[in-house]
Amino acid sequence: MRTLRGRGSGCGPELASCARRCRRAEAMWQMLQQPSPDDYVIATGETHAVQELCEIAFAGVGLDWEKHVVVDPTLVCPAEVDLLQGDDSRG
Repeated sequence: MRTLRGRGSGCGPELASCARRCRRAEAMWQMLQQPSPDDYVIATGETHAVQELCEIAFAGVGLDWEKHVVVDPTLVCPAEVDLLQGDDSRG
Protein backbone atom coordinates (compact mmCIF):
# COMPACT_ATOMS: atom_id res chain seq x y z
CA MET A 1 0.00 0.00 0.00
CA ARG A 2 1.07 3.60 -0.37
CA THR A 3 1.49 6.43 2.06
CA LEU A 4 0.61 10.08 1.71
CA ARG A 5 3.17 12.08 -0.21
CA GLY A 6 4.74 14.82 1.81
CA ARG A 7 4.24 13.07 5.15
CA GLY A 8 6.95 11.93 7.52
CA SER A 9 8.35 8.43 7.47
CA GLY A 10 6.32 5.79 9.23
CA CYS A 11 2.98 7.18 8.05
CA GLY A 12 1.18 4.04 6.88
CA PRO A 13 -1.94 3.80 4.72
CA GLU A 14 -4.30 3.51 7.70
CA LEU A 15 -2.93 6.64 9.34
CA ALA A 16 -2.84 8.46 6.00
CA SER A 17 -6.52 7.67 5.36
CA CYS A 18 -7.47 8.86 8.84
CA ALA A 19 -5.46 12.06 8.39
CA ARG A 20 -7.29 12.86 5.14
CA ARG A 21 -10.69 12.34 6.81
CA CYS A 22 -9.67 14.51 9.76
CA ARG A 23 -8.54 17.35 7.49
CA ARG A 24 -11.84 17.26 5.59
CA ALA A 25 -13.78 17.30 8.86
CA GLU A 26 -11.66 20.22 10.07
CA ALA A 27 -12.34 22.11 6.83
CA MET A 28 -16.09 21.53 7.18
CA TRP A 29 -16.01 22.66 10.82
CA GLN A 30 -14.15 25.84 9.82
CA MET A 31 -16.79 26.61 7.18
CA LEU A 32 -19.52 26.32 9.80
CA GLN A 33 -17.71 28.78 12.07
CA GLN A 34 -17.90 31.64 9.55
CA PRO A 35 -20.28 34.52 10.35
CA SER A 36 -22.03 34.31 6.97
CA PRO A 37 -22.50 31.65 4.27
CA ASP A 38 -20.02 31.52 1.40
CA ASP A 39 -18.73 29.17 -1.30
CA TYR A 40 -15.67 27.09 -0.38
CA VAL A 41 -13.34 24.68 -2.13
CA ILE A 42 -11.75 21.85 -0.18
CA ALA A 43 -8.82 20.60 -2.22
CA THR A 44 -5.62 18.64 -1.69
CA GLY A 45 -3.78 20.27 -4.57
CA GLU A 46 -3.04 16.78 -5.87
CA THR A 47 -4.31 15.18 -9.07
CA HIS A 48 -5.12 11.47 -9.33
CA ALA A 49 -6.38 9.40 -12.26
CA VAL A 50 -9.20 6.86 -12.01
CA GLN A 51 -6.62 4.29 -13.12
CA GLU A 52 -4.56 5.08 -10.01
CA LEU A 53 -7.63 4.50 -7.84
CA CYS A 54 -8.17 1.12 -9.53
CA GLU A 55 -4.51 0.15 -9.10
CA ILE A 56 -4.54 0.94 -5.38
CA ALA A 57 -7.96 -0.61 -4.65
CA PHE A 58 -7.29 -3.85 -6.51
CA ALA A 59 -3.74 -4.14 -5.12
CA GLY A 60 -5.27 -3.86 -1.65
CA VAL A 61 -7.11 -7.13 -2.23
CA GLY A 62 -4.30 -8.78 -4.18
CA LEU A 63 -5.80 -8.48 -7.66
CA ASP A 64 -4.55 -7.12 -10.97
CA TRP A 65 -7.03 -4.36 -11.90
CA GLU A 66 -6.42 -4.84 -15.63
CA LYS A 67 -7.81 -8.38 -15.41
CA HIS A 68 -11.07 -7.16 -13.84
CA VAL A 69 -11.79 -3.70 -15.29
CA VAL A 70 -13.00 -3.12 -18.83
CA VAL A 71 -12.64 0.37 -20.24
CA ASP A 72 -15.36 1.13 -22.78
CA PRO A 73 -13.90 3.79 -25.10
CA THR A 74 -17.40 5.00 -25.99
CA LEU A 75 -17.92 6.04 -22.37
CA VAL A 76 -14.62 7.91 -22.01
CA CYS A 77 -15.24 11.65 -22.17
CA PRO A 78 -12.71 13.76 -24.03
CA ALA A 79 -10.76 16.04 -21.73
CA GLU A 80 -12.06 19.59 -21.81
CA VAL A 81 -8.92 20.75 -20.02
CA ASP A 82 -5.48 19.20 -19.67
CA LEU A 83 -5.44 19.21 -15.87
CA LEU A 84 -8.16 19.34 -13.23
CA GLN A 85 -6.77 20.30 -9.86
CA GLY A 86 -8.52 21.97 -6.93
CA ASP A 87 -7.31 25.39 -5.83
CA ASP A 88 -8.29 26.18 -2.26
CA SER A 89 -6.74 29.64 -2.18
CA ARG A 90 -9.07 32.60 -1.82
CA GLY A 91 -8.75 35.03 -4.67
